[in-house]
Amino acid sequence: MQLLEYRTVTIGGIGYYLVKSNKMSLVLVPGFGYGKSQQTPLGRVLSFGAGIPPSIQGAITGLHNMLNLQLTPTLSFQQDLHYFWSLGAGSYRQAQLNAQFLGMMAGFFGLSVMFKLEYDNSMPPPVNRTWWALMWGVQLNF
Repeated sequence: MQLLEYRTVTIGGIGYYLVKSNKMSLVLVPGFGYGKSQQTPLGRVLSFGAGIPPSIQGAITGLHNMLNLQLTPTLSFQQDLHYFWSLGAGSYRQAQLNAQFLGMMAGFFGLSVMFKLEYDNSMPPPVNRTWWALMWGVQLNF
């Protein structure tokens, strides 16, 4: 069931390395921006019934972090988190978490396993506000 016509989020900030070494890096980036979304006609009806605004528009603030760990010479872990919330009267919140293990089998070929989690409290019932996926892939370096 598709309830969202479009969503755009633009946010800018200045990042700071909390940790930076050959084996580990951690970056933290706070920022400010603008978000806008619009639901489909069915989404607007469900939102009205649930008492939720059918669209989001206005100033937002957020936080982004990125962690890279080199566990062994051939195995790495990467994690990033994006978390946004509205600065206006609404209580809009959205989060996205990505975590990935990458194992290089040869200098140009690797296998990865990735976990992705998304949360959006602007979605009306019966839509689940939390979505997750477990994916795997192949990486080729040229």
